[in-house]
Formats: sequence, structure tokens, C-alpha cells
Amino acid sequence: MTIISGAQTGVDTAAIKAAIKLQIPYKGWVPLGFTNEAGPIQLEFRANLQETPSRDNAQRTEWNVRESDFVLTILRSSPESVKGGTKWAVDVAKQIGKDICFIDLRSEWSKEKNKVRMLIKGNRVDSMRCAINGPRESEELGIEEEAMKFLCEALGDF
Repeated sequence: MTIISGAQTGVDTAAIKAAIKLQIPYKGWVPLGFTNEAGPIQLEFRANLQETPSRDNAQRTEWNVRESDFVLTILRSSPESVKGGTKWAVDVAKQIGKDICFIDLRSEWSKEKNKVRMLIKGNRVDSMRCAINGPRESEELGIEEEAMKFLCEALGDF
């Protein structure tokens, strides 16, 4: 499996940190200039990331979704409440027919982790690519740490 992340603060960065911790390959497109809402993306993350030709976050999101086999969207809410860049990722995934798995961190984690495992098992291919997205840290304070913990638990067996 390869994790695809746009390295935005919040869930995107949690995906990279979980990948590093679990020794899962990761890659992704980021805006020109290697930036996110906090400023420059951490140097230690950049080796596996590529810049898009634009500083536009929407382009980065679209390219990451297109390169994935499926999309894992981590929230603290129901799928109907997605907004901003997370909504754009979901809309792009729906437009091009990607499987989407919504995780609600407010729900029982054992149930949510099982959803992730079933999605992975159902999409098993030689080089499975999972785009992971969700709210920025500025939209939901503490989501990065919580999402990283969830991802480490959910992906720890793969």
C-alpha cells in the first residue's frame, strides 16, 4: 500500500506521520512552493512529495485523488457535513468513480477501523494507493493528533 497525501495541516499531515511511523510508503502532490496553511511543509516530508505547477490547493487535491485507487476521508462529523478542501476531494472522487470510505472519529473506533480494513481488503491490488484527507488543523483543532492515532491503529496490521 502507498498512502497519498497533500501534506496540508490536520488529517493530511497525520497520514504522512502515520505512514512514517508504520513504515508505509507515501507520496503526494503539494502546491508549488511546498506550502500548507502553516507555511513551508516540513523538510523531512518533502522527499516523497511533488509540487504541482500551481499554488492552488484545489489542483493538489484533484491530482492526489486521481492518483489513488480509493479515498479515505477522516472526519469528526457525518459525511454530509464535509466542507472546503475535504468536500472538493469527495466531489472529485465521486465524479471519477473512486471508492470513498468516511471515518467519523466520534464513533466507536473498532467499527471505524473495521471499515478501513474492509475497504483495503476490497481494493487489494499490487500497488494499492490510498488518498487520505480530511479537515485542516485550523478547522478542527487537534484533528492531526487524533487522526494519526486512528490511522496507526487502523493500518498497523497491514
